[in-house]
Amino acid sequence: MNAGRIFHGKLLLFGEYTVVLGDQALVVPSTEVSGRWSFAHLMADKALAAHSNQALRSYVNWLRQQAEARIIDLDRFASDIEAGLAFDSDIPNGYGVGSSGALVAALFDGYRCVEVPENLSELRVMLGKLENYFHGNSSGLDPLACYVGKPLKINDREIEIIPHCPVPPQLRLHLHDTGITSPTGPLVEYFREQMKTYSFYKKIDRQLIPANHKAIAAWINGDTDTVWMALREISAFQLRHFRPMIPENIRQMWQDSLAGERQCLKLCGSGGGGYVMVFERR
Repeated sequence: MNAGRIFHGKLLLFGEYTVVLGDQALVVPSTEVSGRWSFAHLMADKALAAHSNQALRSYVNWLRQQAEARIIDLDRFASDIEAGLAFDSDIPNGYGVGSSGALVAALFDGYRCVEVPENLSELRVMLGKLENYFHGNSSGLDPLACYVGKPLKINDREIEIIPHCPVPPQLRLHLHDTGITSPTGPLVEYFREQMKTYSFYKKIDRQLIPANHKAIAAWINGDTDTVWMALREISAFQLRHFRPMIPENIRQMWQDSLAGERQCLKLCGSGGGGYVMVFERR
């Protein structure tokens, strides 16, 4: 186990939900939060240590039933859990910033019994199988982003590491806490069900996906004006068509931001609670 390695959270800047369709996404590290392996006797927060250790016991039991988990040395993992292993993390659960992704990345890093695939798409699939415990049907994007620790542009099976991907000039991004935790699985399932309706599919295909493409290309190129226009389109679309993903306590703020000219909101991950991304134009 690599006890010293730190795994940061992640922010899915663009592509939430459409990434499960195989479309483009842009994900960047969230360096404000992180997690790492530790043991209960070394951790100051004993309640966190106990809770994490108990959660890991349930996780390893699930892994033992999964054929895809043979890439992990489960006996060594279980032995360390018995010795008090815990994931010392300040990444909030259910907030869309990669709490389970960082854990899975740390698991693969510390307990794998296979070579790391050179192909990032293959690695993404492997990590996704390990994260299914948390999300039901993981895309693998979160643990991949946490494992690589660099900005990634995803386009179906093509994954590109972006060496430099700062916030474009004159834009500011911060996270607003809705005060609500929300599991990812049910909302992703809701989205998949909606996609079976042609009218919803058509809106995603003709409105949201082009706006995402425009935002991703402009963000990477540092084109503030185009990013801002695309952000406003995405924000309005999500408010109109992703109502279950937007908590009631944030809807007025969302509407007000669209009525103004200097701020807009968008989902952070699957939504339903957790953080909401707030973009401001200076």
